[in-house]
This record gives sequence, C-alpha cells and structure tokens, in this order.
Amino acid sequence: MAKRIIKFTPIAASVALTLGLTGCGSDNDNNKYTPDPVTVYTSEVSTNFNTQVSGKAVKGSLMNAVVTVSTLNDAGESVPVAFRLEAAADASYAAESTTSQADADAKALAMLTAANPADVITSATGGYSIYLEDGFTGPLYITVSTSKEGDDSMVKCDAFTGCGAYGSAPEVSDVAGMVNNGDSAIDFGEWYKDDLELQVVKFIQAPSPVAASVRGINFAEGDGTGVEQYFANVTLYTSIAAKMLLDGAKDGSAVSDEAVAAASLKTLIQILGPEAAIKAAALLGDVSLGGAVDFSDIGDGDSLDAGTLALVQTAVSLQSVAGAGANGSLKELIASLSAAVKEGKVSNSDNDIVQKIAAELQKAVENTSLIFAAVVTGEGVDEAFAKVAENLGITDVDAIAKLRDKATKAVQKVQEKAKNK
Repeated sequence: MAKRIIKFTPIAASVALTLGLTGCGSDNDNNKYTPDPVTVYTSEVSTNFNTQVSGKAVKGSLMNAVVTVSTLNDAGESVPVAFRLEAAADASYAAESTTSQADADAKALAMLTAANPADVITSATGGYSIYLEDGFTGPLYITVSTSKEGDDSMVKCDAFTGCGAYGSAPEVSDVAGMVNNGDSAIDFGEWYKDDLELQVVKFIQAPSPVAASVRGINFAEGDGTGVEQYFANVTLYTSIAAKMLLDGAKDGSAVSDEAVAAASLKTLIQILGPEAAIKAAALLGDVSLGGAVDFSDIGDGDSLDAGTLALVQTAVSLQSVAGAGANGSLKELIASLSAAVKEGKVSNSDNDIVQKIAAELQKAVENTSLIFAAVVTGEGVDEAFAKVAENLGITDVDAIAKLRDKATKAVQKVQEKAKNK
C-alpha cells in the first residue's frame, strides 16, 4: 500500500504588517500586528501499482462494456479503490493542510483514487485488465455493464437457438467480428444491444513468500517484471456468487477466501446440479477462475473440457431463455436465479417465477446438449432436432429446417474454432 511521508512546515508568517492608522492623523509606532506562525501539514504518499487483475466478461462476450472497480468497507458498502490501467512504480501524490496532519493524510490518499482512469471498457472479446496497489488486500468488487441506449456496448449471442429478435433488422454485414445476415433474428455469433450487468467479488490476500508458491492460479508468481497476477472472470456464475457475498457483507459477514469458496460451491451445485458441478471441480473454490468461454468465438487458452462445457451450455441456454421473451430480460433472469440460489432453492423453489425459469432453463440446457452432441457425432441428428423443436414449441416444417440449419452451422463453427485455437 501507499507509503506516507510526513512533513511539518512552519511558515514564518510573523512578518511585521504595519497597520497605518492614517484616520487618526498620528504615527503610532506601537500599532503593529504580528500574526501567529502558521503550521502547514504536508503529507506525501508514494506507491506502486504492480498487482494485475484481469479476466473476461462473457455472456457471450460483452464488448465496449463499462467496467467499474471498487472495494467494500466494513458495512459492506462499495467504496473507491485506487487502480491504474498500466503497471506503475513510485507514483507520488502530495497534499497540504493547515488544519491537521490527519487532514493532509486524507487529502493525499484521496488523490490516489482521484487519479483513477475515467473510462474503463472491455475489448471485443470482453477482456479487461487493471493494476492495484502493491499490498492491497481485501474484497475487490468489479462490475461490467452494457446498455441498450447511449453507448457502443454490445452483447454477443452464443446460443445455438438464437437470442430473440432485433427491434429493427440491422444492415447486412460481412465485416470480420461483426457478421450479420440482415434478418430480424438475433442469431448465433451476432451482436445486439441489451441492458446487462455482470459482477464478480474477488478476495485479494496479501501474499507471503510461502503463500505465493502454494496458492496456484490465484497467486501467480509474476512474469519476471515484479507484476503479480490474479484472474477474475465475470460471468453468470460469478454474478450469482457475488450477490451472496455482497448481501453477506452487508449483514456483517466478512469477504474472505473461505466465503468466496462457499459462494462458488453453492452457485455451481444449485445451477448445474451436483453431478455436473463435479465436472467443474477446479472452480469450486473460486468460480471466477474459469467459465468465461464464448461459444461463438473460442480463443487461445480457452478450454472445452467437460467442466467448461457444463458451465457454458447452461450459460448460453439462459441467453436463449431470455431471448424467448416470456420470462423477462437476461438481467431479470440473473436476478431471479441469484435470489433462488441464495435461498438454496432453484429446482424446488416456492416462487412461481423461479419455477418457470428453472423449467425453461432445463429445456434450454437439454436443447443445447442435444444439438451439440448430435452435430459433433453425426448420430441421432433428426431425433435431436425433433426434440429441440418440441421443447421450443416449433411445429412449422420450414421453421424447424431453418433452426436446424442455423444451429448446425453454429456448432460447426465452434468445432472449427476449437480445432484452430
């Protein structure tokens, strides 16, 4: 954290200020005023920003999304935290006060956060990277948000069965990364506008030499530049876990590694079910360490193991449920699921809305799994799409054929990306 340098500067303000009493017509040399000396308290902070926190925001990818970074105080409230977009050494800030040393200290420390970047946005793949002060420890709260209006943020559709419909059909585009066929359907791989916020709460623990070597991916040993690295992806799952951690903090429960692990475990078991959660065992201690794979654009380093597939299939299925339009927006669905997970009741919820969402999500996950398995193996394709059409309530032959064509191309694209990554 910041190192403080304290300086006391007495100002020799006892310069004689002669008050000329011209009004009384006499020169009285005794009418001189000497002010008391003024003490100016100076505080200087010097710090380094070499603790990197990076990750991806995916539901599919969130492009040009606004990233906010804060920490939590003892009351569980979000408060500013100093961060930068690049590593920095010996960053110094100085402030003065004639009131007290504490006031000077507070002003100097406030300058650290006042110098935070004004705008932080994600890349085309949802990526972000920030640098915290060396030695920062405690909860780190990151939100990533997109908007339907007013900015350039967009969400990518990574559901095989699509993500609903545009308000008005966009223009045809074959620009790399922005391909659109020009119809009104939001198809797999297309970008669209939506009001969405994903979040993650990450606990940053001050490392010791021993901890740095045994904590694994949570505490990388750096890259030889003195930069320490943490990974914090922002996904459906981290958003649900974050809701529990934030509510707990407001109720007096401290955010810790143990709290993050408990929230991660509960989220995965409630959303995926125990059997599927075991496939993602590597994330049971911290769900932010994985799961940020955009099916429509598998990149270098993205894994498609059984655990990741379980996570992604459920996440993309939720997007298709939202796209259907009958169960609320994606933002509303995530909020409903977060509340249900906290209560420990998703599949057996007493809430009619959650029951409906869980039922639709189960169908959507089945659709995703059927399509993926059938197209990849080439077996049972007709039966798979017949069941998917039944789940979606599609009876028109042409509509089923269109669904099959689009979904098949989507899976083939995933296969191609996976082979070439």
